[in-house]
Amino acid sequence: MNVSEKPNNILEVKLLDFQDEFLFSKARFPLFCAGWDTGKTMMLLMKVWKYCQEYPNQYVWLIRRERVDLEDSTMRDFEKYFSVTVPSDRNFRFSNGSMISFRHGGEITHNNLKNVNLSMAAIEQLDDFKTDEEFQMLRGRLRNANAPYTQLCATANTNGHSWFWRLWKNNPPSKEYHLIEATTFDTIENLPQDFIE
Repeated sequence: MNVSEKPNNILEVKLLDFQDEFLFSKARFPLFCAGWDTGKTMMLLMKVWKYCQEYPNQYVWLIRRERVDLEDSTMRDFEKYFSVTVPSDRNFRFSNGSMISFRHGGEITHNNLKNVNLSMAAIEQLDDFKTDEEFQMLRGRLRNANAPYTQLCATANTNGHSWFWRLWKNNPPSKEYHLIEATTFDTIENLPQDFIE
């Protein structure tokens, strides 16, 4: 992925094939599982932004396991990429009525999810979640009747024979579990020489 900044803080992004595959996947459960510097975070944030911008009145949760990582990394990247500010209530609203709520793992409980009808949920660093409990809870909340399609998308670092390896790679229950993989060396032309070494 090549990124260049244009006037007025507009980013121009040239996608690599695997990034394009994830960004435009409409499968119910796309997972971008890849190495460092493959654009996982940017693609996840762009996917959520694109969805909310294209479809009015949608409700999306953007999730990171730890609150400190959510605030210091995910929300900060979101603000930087889109030149916006996330309000203190962590609910970013679009003029078309769509909303992204930034949530952390401690907020994904049965009580907090009882009355939530989501159009999309997006999890950054799925490998930080030790079991599929939170994934399964969120999966059950993808039920916004006004959504053009519902989706639970995620990014992850490769993590051996983990719960998500079993679900997406080893024996996926359906084609709706769309796995996109890449290695750090798939983006070698964009990496500094000292990093490669």
